[in-house]
Amino acid sequence: ALSSAASDVYKRQIKYMRKILQLHLRRMLLVAMVAVGMTMPLVAQTFTANRLNYSISNGEATIVSFVKGEKIDTLRIPDVIEYNNASYPVVAIADKAFRSSSSTVAAYMGANIKTIGNEAFAMGSKLDTVYLNEGLLSIGNYAFQNSKLTFISLPASLTHFGECVF
Repeated sequence: ALSSAASDVYKRQIKYMRKILQLHLRRMLLVAMVAVGMTMPLVAQTFTANRLNYSISNGEATIVSFVKGEKIDTLRIPDVIEYNNASYPVVAIADKAFRSSSSTVAAYMGANIKTIGNEAFAMGSKLDTVYLNEGLLSIGNYAFQNSKLTFISLPASLTHFGECVF
């Protein structure tokens, strides 16, 4: 029989060897996937900046929502957002991102926005002015429905205009 101290050393060595083996197996799997051209799906990262919640996927940022409880009267969507020492173009506003906002009066899209999701600004009880960027390609269904819009700029780049946008 092993002494208690020797048994503890033996258990630590076994644990260490398992970790090393797992690491080598992961590396071998990754090398095999690259060799046959497989890719692994990237998991979206989420974070908060400038009172907005963002999601990053494939090197691009999407605005998901306001931070809970925040009230922003003039919404200025940035062209680029910084996160973990990297810059990401802000390319989309998610479905229902600002739905039912009772504080936003005006919204200015950043230069990189390509998509405004379904119901993104729907039921904005004070939203009356929206400046859309040249380069915007798509506005989703019901995006501005039941808002108080009196002015919106529609860019020539727009290729998809959803159902009942206003």
